[in-house]
Amino acid sequence: MNLGDRLQAVADFVPQGSRVADIGTDHGYLAVELVKSGKAKFVVASDKNTGPYEAAVRTVRENGLADNVISVRLGDGLKSLRPGEVDTVCIAGMGGALMVEILEGSPDVVETLDAL
Repeated sequence: MNLGDRLQAVADFVPQGSRVADIGTDHGYLAVELVKSGKAKFVVASDKNTGPYEAAVRTVRENGLADNVISVRLGDGLKSLRPGEVDTVCIAGMGGALMVEILEGSPDVVETLDAL
């Protein structure tokens, strides 16, 4: 799968062996690539909109990845996560103010992270 330059740059920042949340996953490409490349052991691919959520479900299914490896969730920001569930969060493709709002909205999750 070719991520393109922007998503590849995000993937390159993810520490090896991470448990990752891809917030605003859109189509789920980043989540799939992180697992297939061995970079992530587990990914939560989350989006707050039904269309992107359904696209991510399709992408995960088409790539033969099960729910125990990539969990696709319909949810707003970090609210779809439990504290400590992941150690790395990727938030890309949205404005800085929205990113701050997402992080400030779930301080219990943010304080358990190793990487953003």
